[in-house]
Amino acid sequence: MSNHKINYDKLFKEEVDRIKQKPQKPTLLLHVCCAPCFTHPYNMLKDYFAITIIYNNSNIYPESEYQRRLDELKAYLKAINAAITIISFPYDNQTFVQDLLPYSTQREGMDRCRLCFQKRLSQAFEYAQQNNFDYCGTAMSISRFK
Repeated sequence: MSNHKINYDKLFKEEVDRIKQKPQKPTLLLHVCCAPCFTHPYNMLKDYFAITIIYNNSNIYPESEYQRRLDELKAYLKAINAAITIISFPYDNQTFVQDLLPYSTQREGMDRCRLCFQKRLSQAFEYAQQNNFDYCGTAMSISRFK
């Protein structure tokens, strides 16, 4: 096992240098869980990518909280005058909980969390591929809680 750490900031800057050579911004499908986690990534990405948000967060409970976060995200985009499309998937917490049931006794940060991320990101990557996005990523890595 290697102890080599990957410098993702350096890799990002190298990718941005390549993007700057292109005649137009590439498309980016960005998974977003909430407005606060989107603010910093947006500021880093907005000059280099044509951003579309994917909001597929059926892990959030109750549905009113899911909707509140989506509404706050829309309000933030309006406040900063960002013309960004949000692709919002239907809320389906029941299926989400059923899929994670075998891990229900685990504490935060264990396999249940990894599966939760995997489910949402796999769906985002699949959507990106089907819709010919140049890049796909997530803003979730910005939170100290994840």
